[in-house]
This record gives sequence, C-alpha cells and structure tokens, in this order.
Amino acid sequence: ARLWQDALEAAVEEALGDASLRRIALKYAGRGDMQPVKTIVSAIYRRAISLKDPQRWLHDARAHFDGGAFIEVLFEQYRCMAADTALEAGAYLAQRSQLWRAHGFDAEADASETDRIALLRAVAAMTMDNAWLPQAAPVCAHAKSAPNKGSDKLTASANKCLDALRGWEGDFAATVSAELGRTADDGRFFIDLTLAFMTRYAKAKRAKNVADHDDTMHLAIKVLQTPAIAARYREKYAHVFVDEYQDINEAQHTIISCIQREGNDFFVGDVKQCIYT
Repeated sequence: ARLWQDALEAAVEEALGDASLRRIALKYAGRGDMQPVKTIVSAIYRRAISLKDPQRWLHDARAHFDGGAFIEVLFEQYRCMAADTALEAGAYLAQRSQLWRAHGFDAEADASETDRIALLRAVAAMTMDNAWLPQAAPVCAHAKSAPNKGSDKLTASANKCLDALRGWEGDFAATVSAELGRTADDGRFFIDLTLAFMTRYAKAKRAKNVADHDDTMHLAIKVLQTPAIAARYREKYAHVFVDEYQDINEAQHTIISCIQREGNDFFVGDVKQCIYT
C-alpha cells in the first residue's frame, strides 16, 4: 500500500508541474485537495489492471477521445439499447391494445397497435445522423365504458422506458462528437496520469523485488501465452471448477481459458451478484 501511495503521489506532483495539466487537476480538486484526482486515477487503474492487456486498453481509451470509429461503436451500443428498450415499451403498448380490445373498442386497439409497430420500426431505422425515439401517443375514447385511465397509465409507462435514451436523439454522431470534444482534455489527462502512475508503481515494485496480486495474474497470463506451458496445464487438470464466476474479471477469465479443455469446465455464478457491472 505504501508503494502504491508513493507512486501515485509522485505521479500527481509531476503532473501539477505542468500549468495546463494543473488547470485540469484543479477542476476536480476541492480547495486544492488532490484526493479526488487520486481517487479517479485509482479507479481507472483498477479497471485497467482487471483486463487482459491494461496498457492496450488505456491507449485505446485515450484514442477514443478523437471520435472516429469509437462513435460508431457507441452508436451500435445505443442502437442495441434502444432496440431492447423499445421491446419493453412495446410490451406496455401491446397491453394497451389488449385493454381496448377487451372493452370492445377495436378502432382504439388498432390505433394502439399501429403506435407500437411505428415505434419498433423507427428504432430499427435509426442511423447515426438520424436517431429518433417516437413518443407513444395517448389513445382515448369519450364513451363512458372506455378504459382511458388504464390506457393512459400504460402509455406513460411505455414512454418512460425510453426517457433515459432521449438525450442522444437526432444527430447522434454530432452530439457524441461534441461531448467528446468537451471532455477530451480531461479524459486524456486522467489516462496519461494513470499510465504515469502505472510506470512509477511498477518501477517501485521491481526495486523492492515484490509483486502484488494483480502482478501474479498478469505474470500467469504471460507465462501461459507459451503454447507448450498452457498445454501442460490443460493436460494436468481433468476438470476446472469455478465458483462465484460472476466475480471473475477478464484477466482471471484469460487464465482459466488457457488451462481448460473443451467440455471440462464447470462454472457457478449469479449475474445479479456481479461486482463488475
């Protein structure tokens, strides 16, 4: 822990020596206290070190602030989220259609169903420069027996499903590009600071001839990249059992993948208990 703190402190102090970097750091430092900056760097480091290739992930993350292909990746994720959420919203609209039909209002039920289909088609047709999530229109009738209240509740529930995604409607690429532009300097600062910390921390451990838990994982990955060594361990273990699999990170999964054979693995986990989401 002491080596960690000393390396982190030294990396931050070095960054503060650059006036432009100091301005960024002070945006996150309450009254000049650098602890918030250290906390962010520590969080980034812990995320990176849990992966198979921390350095590559950090360098890729830095490049993402330039936009380009990263915006395409984000849009694909957004489109998938919108598609899943539209199905959820569509389920409410399907219930609304059934409600109207059950009360004998076929025209209103048809209108509700048309609304549901239009929503799903709009999401399927989204492009990076034209991404829209239509609002479900209210369906109502003036007849005394009309289920207006129930219909309104289902309409509100359907629209609420999509609220969190509406901030990125319209020209998705332009919106994300602008957001990346606003945060790019800060993002690069924290990634560079994390890389500087990693270099100092690794050097300090080598000087003391020590390794931490993360080092043992990455050293194991490095060793298991040698095919003959990986094959030896695959033959050694008849079965590979892993409990609490939901808490396995990418680095640990890489080790397990290197030593397991086809059909000799058995994992037990619960996605609802996952600590990496």
